[in-house]
Amino acid sequence: MHKPATNIHVICKLFVNHEGIISGKAEVESSGYGSNVRTKMYKEGLLKKAYIKGDLAEFNIDSIAVDNVGKDELPLKQIFHFSGKLKSSTDYYFLPYNIFMGVSENLFIAEKRQSAIDFGYMQSFTVRGFMNIDSSFDIEELPKSIRMILPDTSISLVRLLQKNDGLINFQVSLNLKRERYEADEYPDLQMIYKKIFALLSENIALKKKS
Repeated sequence: MHKPATNIHVICKLFVNHEGIISGKAEVESSGYGSNVRTKMYKEGLLKKAYIKGDLAEFNIDSIAVDNVGKDELPLKQIFHFSGKLKSSTDYYFLPYNIFMGVSENLFIAEKRQSAIDFGYMQSFTVRGFMNIDSSFDIEELPKSIRMILPDTSISLVRLLQKNDGLINFQVSLNLKRERYEADEYPDLQMIYKKIFALLSENIALKKKS
């Protein structure tokens, strides 16, 4: 019997002040197999590591509230309040958008694969929300909105970003609709994952006004 699909859905509100200090709130719902994994991590005190590793800013999770623990029929709800400081170089500050998505490490970096890849379940990750940027910054560079999909439609990535004055609206969705790939499909899988993680590692560039 296959494990139920993993579904991670995030709503994030983030603020950047005039010093590049960030604060915000993320509401995460994990359902299916993802609920089991996150519940286990929560009980072991490892939930923070599931979401903040790999981000381009120095995040601190100030508080965590969790609901529906042990209620398998309901998604695991997690509410994070966080703060931190953006990484910077001279007058530029770098703001990640792949926040609390739980996708930060590419496992398919080996050149060859001798065995099949069996995820065991389908996976879906979505993060959406807004970023409010202090008026002392210009939004210098915004990653382009993009849609990427494999020919068999088994893997897709959609990234949407839009700015309006100091407000950035964003949404990122990654869907994996197949549970298993044979060894001879590995080169295609490796290629798409390389592209996905290159896109997810891009960041928003803010420039301090003179």
